[in-house]
Amino acid sequence: LPNCIDTLVTKKFGVTLPTMIGEIDQNGTLQFPNVPLNISFDGVKDLGAFLLYGCFSHSPVVISVSFPDLENASGDYGLSHSFDTCPNLTNVTFPKLKTITGYETFLNSFNNNTGLTSISFPELTTVSGDVATGDDTVISNSFANSFQNCTNLITASFPKLSSVTGRQDCTAFLANCTSLTTVDLSGMIDVEANAAFAQAFSGCTSLTTVYLNNLETVTNINGFNQTCAGCIALTSLNLGKLSTISGSQAFYGAFFGCINLNSVDFSALSEISGTNAFQYAFYNCSSLTSLSFPSLTVNGLGTVTNQFDGMLVGCTNVTVHFPSVLQSTLSSWTSINNGFGGTNTTVLFDLPVTA
Repeated sequence: LPNCIDTLVTKKFGVTLPTMIGEIDQNGTLQFPNVPLNISFDGVKDLGAFLLYGCFSHSPVVISVSFPDLENASGDYGLSHSFDTCPNLTNVTFPKLKTITGYETFLNSFNNNTGLTSISFPELTTVSGDVATGDDTVISNSFANSFQNCTNLITASFPKLSSVTGRQDCTAFLANCTSLTTVDLSGMIDVEANAAFAQAFSGCTSLTTVYLNNLETVTNINGFNQTCAGCIALTSLNLGKLSTISGSQAFYGAFFGCINLNSVDFSALSEISGTNAFQYAFYNCSSLTSLSFPSLTVNGLGTVTNQFDGMLVGCTNVTVHFPSVLQSTLSSWTSINNGFGGTNTTVLFDLPVTA
């Protein structure tokens, strides 16, 4: 490779090409470099297409990755598979990154990294791969599976992330992080695309705290499908500002198998519409005793009558509270009369009408 390229890499990233790429052994096989790599992509403010696609995948020597100046990630496949399965990677920093808009930009970028214990994206506000595709029917996967299977990850922080609008953009992005205890998504307002947050935390068996207290809307098919499935340590979730859940199977299996869950705040939820929108939402949530929907309205139910089918399968002795004005509408629904599939379910229309 030309010396000018070697010099450029040395200036930009602090390593020479032979060190970064590795050496060729006596059999002509390219080997990973044999010195630890602390890589800092200084001065990079946006990602070009395929910039680092798969470049350091399975590298045993990368220990730290930093993008100190990166503000936007708009290049398709820019970091896709770039640092997945790096067994000694312990630190990842994106202090200025604000938007992720490329197609599959972070897909599988850092998954299977068992050395990571915490991640923080303090300035990230938007994940929207549809910006790149120009078509919301295309699966954009911008952040999908990005930190999946990081089994020693304990905390994940995205305090300013407010909207996820690309199809499957955050699908399983923290799935199976079995040591994860806390996720900060306190700035999240809108989840708008097909499967945008599906399985996001599924299999996170140590998860106890998820900050989604400002979330207002979950719309489109499968938006929160199995989002917290298998989170057996989760006992409560504050969704006190969530007003709209719409779209087929939008909350399907959202808390599937959360056996210690006993409380979810739906105090502002006025709309649950779409075929099977809440189907199996609390499947096998064996510690759940009560659900309340004080703000739900007749108009908010839409035109279908099956949004609650199977909502409480595997649950026993749960009391579900609705506003009194819904009794004439809901009393004939099959799901109401069979206790949402649960055992000994009590349905009460005992809540006052909210303003």
